[in-house]
Amino acid sequence: MAIERKILLHSKGKDYPVETSLIHDDLKNYIWRHARVYVDRDEHGWVMEQKLDIFGICISKDMHCLPAGSILKLESYLPILAVNQSTHYLVETAEGHTVAVGDSSSSSVGLYRVTKGVNTAIVEGGVAEIFYITIWPKYIDRLCKMFPEMRRFKRWMDFNTTSRVHDRNISMNHIRETAKRRMLDCQDLRPFGIKYIHRNAINFMCNFMNELVEGSGEEISQLERDYAQEIAEAINSNLGVFDIESYLAARFNKNFQDLNDHFQAVMHCTIHHYLKMERMDWAYMQLLTTIEEEETIASMCGYLPCINPDGSVSTADTSFERFKKDFREYYRLSVMDVRTEHN
Repeated sequence: MAIERKILLHSKGKDYPVETSLIHDDLKNYIWRHARVYVDRDEHGWVMEQKLDIFGICISKDMHCLPAGSILKLESYLPILAVNQSTHYLVETAEGHTVAVGDSSSSSVGLYRVTKGVNTAIVEGGVAEIFYITIWPKYIDRLCKMFPEMRRFKRWMDFNTTSRVHDRNISMNHIRETAKRRMLDCQDLRPFGIKYIHRNAINFMCNFMNELVEGSGEEISQLERDYAQEIAEAINSNLGVFDIESYLAARFNKNFQDLNDHFQAVMHCTIHHYLKMERMDWAYMQLLTTIEEEETIASMCGYLPCINPDGSVSTADTSFERFKKDFREYYRLSVMDVRTEHN
């Protein structure tokens, strides 16, 4: 008789057992320290569910190690939208049809509508990870109010059947890999660390959605990907440069708009948006881990006195106020919230 195990595709309900308190040594390297952890283990193998609920979404890093041919039940108590990165599963849905999920190398990302019910998959042997972020439809309007870039997800909120909402494969890219790493590697266990993870989850999902909606046009070559990566590295190394357009144009000996068009075609993010993401991340870490003055941190990531395009002058004080405004809008946290946590 085949072994059966279950994974819940969103946060745990009241009928689930309490969080596992004792983690065996061989599983500790897989632990995501922010999550609630649930382990189901016996002599045949194990399933480890790791869930983090953050306002309207649930981030999951679920893993299993079961004999080949085991049945994995994937259950949802409510309709959800899921952005998934995992190894390949052929899932038989509660409605009776099959849906292909993931890929053999776990290198692609997919968007799935999941209705209420129990879906099943036959697993291959060995350790496998399923990383996914689920969105609860009832929260989508409030999520869009907080993060307007989430509005593109609203078009997928009609749940008739469990299905993948797109046909073509969408691979991981630099921005999504970075956002995932920041979510899983975040060491800040204090309350505001959760908002840092939330922001990176939004970045992960929205960058994926940008590519889903915009498409990639003709197949992008590895050379083109490498060039966009080089632009990203040049930005990361020069976050304090005020006029990033002139710097990049001189650095690559190209018109800035051409550079931006190329970057956006590959990364599905403008250079200025990417620059803001990296500046805000750097500033957050500086505020959290150093005793550097807030004004100094702002200036070191490019918020400097300047003459604006309209001829007005931004002083050190007004530049710092702009930094604080951008930071609050980005993280839904104030600079002093993070600095107070540090102290």
